[in-house]
Parts: sequence; structure tokens; C-alpha cells
Amino acid sequence: MGASEAILTAIEVATELRCSKAHAHNLVSGAVACVPPLPALRLGRRGRIREQSLMRRRYQKGTVKLAEIVAPINESTSIRRCGFAGC
Repeated sequence: MGASEAILTAIEVATELRCSKAHAHNLVSGAVACVPPLPALRLGRRGRIREQSLMRRRYQKGTVKLAEIVAPINESTSIRRCGFAGC
């Protein structure tokens, strides 16, 4: 993991996916049916999600373009709709 790589909180993930904070937590814990858990880093009790992991998952679901994933970390990317079930 690079020093400049973005680490997102559950609230930031929920904002990107346009879903609730609780649903973002459920995505990390694997509590959403038919959706594999979202990879997360554990910092004590807190879970943090790497932005690249989120973008890769979105690419696998077909909701973002490959160019958005390989774009430099500093550039902000816009996510328009949620690619996960239940959002």
C-alpha cells in the first residue's frame, strides 16, 4: 500500500455508493446476501476501506470504467450509482 493511497471510512463509502452507513458496514462484514465482503483494513475496532478496493469491486460489477481505477490517486473519481445489491 502506497503512502498516498486513499483510505475511506464507512461514511465515505456510503456516500460514494449512495447507501446508508449501516449498509456500508454490512458490505464490509459480509452481511449482504449474494455479495462477497468488501476488503477492509482493521484499525482497532474501526474498519477502513482502501479506495482502490472499492473501485476494483465497482469495476467487477460493471459500474465504473477501467480508466477510473488506474487514474492517479490524487484525481477524484465520480461514482454515479451503486453496484451492490440492496443499496
